[in-house]
Amino acid sequence: MAHIVEKALRENGVDISHCPVLPGRTTKVCSYDVVNGERSFIEVITGESWTGPLQIGARELDELKTADLIVSSCNAKMPEQMAAVQALPAVFAYDFGEKEKYRTDAYYDEVCHGIDLAMLSCKPMDKAAFAELCAPLHRRGVVHVLATMGAAGQMLSAQGKIVEKTTQMVEASDTMGAGDSFLAAFLCSLYTAGWQKAKPMPEQALLAALAAGQQVSARNCMAQGLLHDTYFYGRDAKQLVPTVVSPTEFFDGAIISGNCVSPGSKTTTYHHLNNAVIKALWAKHGKELNFVGIILNPLMVTLKEKQRDIMMSVRIATEEFGADAAIISQEGFGNPTTDLMHVCRGLEKRGVKTVIITNEDAGTDGMSESLPDVVTEANAIVSTGNSNATILLPKMDRVLGELKEVERVTGGNVDSIKPDGTLLLEIHGIMGGHNLQGNTYLSATTV
Repeated sequence: MAHIVEKALRENGVDISHCPVLPGRTTKVCSYDVVNGERSFIEVITGESWTGPLQIGARELDELKTADLIVSSCNAKMPEQMAAVQALPAVFAYDFGEKEKYRTDAYYDEVCHGIDLAMLSCKPMDKAAFAELCAPLHRRGVVHVLATMGAAGQMLSAQGKIVEKTTQMVEASDTMGAGDSFLAAFLCSLYTAGWQKAKPMPEQALLAALAAGQQVSARNCMAQGLLHDTYFYGRDAKQLVPTVVSPTEFFDGAIISGNCVSPGSKTTTYHHLNNAVIKALWAKHGKELNFVGIILNPLMVTLKEKQRDIMMSVRIATEEFGADAAIISQEGFGNPTTDLMHVCRGLEKRGVKTVIITNEDAGTDGMSESLPDVVTEANAIVSTGNSNATILLPKMDRVLGELKEVERVTGGNVDSIKPDGTLLLEIHGIMGGHNLQGNTYLSATTV
């Protein structure tokens, strides 16, 4: 999915020319859950391309000499290089995170060599406790100390002078990125106000920066995050274990979509009601084959839950259905592909001939690794096409909505709208363009 991130950054004017691209498959994989808008991380798996501590050499230091503002954090795990980075002309901000191991005198001695702003995620506290927290940092030359305390607001110390601001409360849809967006807006506000290295900012500028951070963070929390929910009789399918469903239940509306993933792979309620694979099998039931049923396998994000659902799906198919063959499709892409592949492996090992329906994400040139996961047992795959393949759409006589938004949606970019009115899009940008329920005629070929 690296090309998706790269594309989004470029479209928003972010210079990534200095960002190295690591060969291999993954760096880290994080699984999480969302409850009442709050995301909690469940586990982090280090991939084969993980480099460990950030390494800054002579070339990187030379590039950083032209920077106005440098932001780093404890997660970079580069204390031995901090002195060289902080000696550069740029204003330097450092995020100490929330862990106590990064709040010791020994760690402060390692990293405090010219920090203009120290940022800490904290539990609610009063001014006295905050002043005590700031003291060892100020003694080591840290100019500003910022504590973010969630709903309790923020406190900021400029060489011992404390200002505070209560939080702007909103009804959050998804808090992912709330802290990062706050810090980005806060830092930008200070920079535009004339922030200089080793110089404390006036109280008015600090309060304005806190307000800017809160405003951007609030908008981020109210923005609808990605929905990955499908409902079975009104219940979020993620709350289920693998469940047997009859074809008629599909046709009668037992499965409802609340999914807002990328348009091309979206399975709408219409697609569920008119699942082409189920319809084709149902038409042959009792004539050419015995269509014994459907197993609804919810997408789970932890390895333990995946293993449980894979085991249960395989057991139902083999021991309860006694199936000779199976067809597996999926909703979405990326993480669901792992479930798809490993259910296939389990079925094949039990003697069930299995066909997989999936799409590919091979980049616009078709040269990227097309599937995030694969098993050797998956030897019968029907591809619904490369989601990144481009298509030139003719000029429309009438457009509903804002055509300019095409530049922002998945599958589009700033060059999508051509001077003659035609649209160049990735298949990803067309609703159901590579739908995995048999409702598309796209295919992939090997060239």
